[in-house]
Amino acid sequence: MRQTGHGVQKWTNLTNKHVGAVVDRWQAEGLAVGTIKEYLSGVRTVLRHFDNDRIAADNRAFNLANRVYVSNQDKSLPQAAYEKAVSALQSSNSINDNRIAAQLMLQRTLGLRKEESFKFSPARSVLADGRIYITDGTKGGRDRILHQISDPARVAIAYAKTVLSGANTMANTMTERQWNALFYRTIKAQGITKQQCGASAHGLRHAYARERYRALTGFAARSRRYR
Repeated sequence: MRQTGHGVQKWTNLTNKHVGAVVDRWQAEGLAVGTIKEYLSGVRTVLRHFDNDRIAADNRAFNLANRVYVSNQDKSLPQAAYEKAVSALQSSNSINDNRIAAQLMLQRTLGLRKEESFKFSPARSVLADGRIYITDGTKGGRDRILHQISDPARVAIAYAKTVLSGANTMANTMTERQWNALFYRTIKAQGITKQQCGASAHGLRHAYARERYRALTGFAARSRRYR
């Protein structure tokens, strides 16, 4: 809010005008509607703590359009781009490149989010019966268990065990913020961006989801390529 030029110092003094200015800034930065709504939920929670109930409960007050939950766009990362990047990173003499290769493999074969792959700990996540327990880095702190583990996923987990730094796949000499920056620099250099291959690293989750959809239903997900 202060970056928008407003000088309000207390949560108790925030009004719809102030929140609206911040929402406008987020929209200008290209944040997704769903992300902004999630941020607003956090803002309202804090404001209630300070007995400030003046902020509109309806997001339409801030000119936020309804989210579109269904899309026929294929946002998955092309398999060729994925395999090329992983091969190059595995062949690198840099252990950090190797770790990022492992993270990409975990995202592709287990459908992990980026942060989940960063914090993946085989000792904690691989259960005795072979199922995978995902708890570190989950969205909203919601744990989940993966019951069907493919052979490529087992290969990814085995490779991840060879590049661990402490308990997980991030270098323990770097903060999570530093590792996140390195991750994006590295995959960009390998051609994984929307501009270069039509999808971001998050497209690995899309590719996994489409694969699981086909396995469970017997039908391919119908869509058009995302560009």
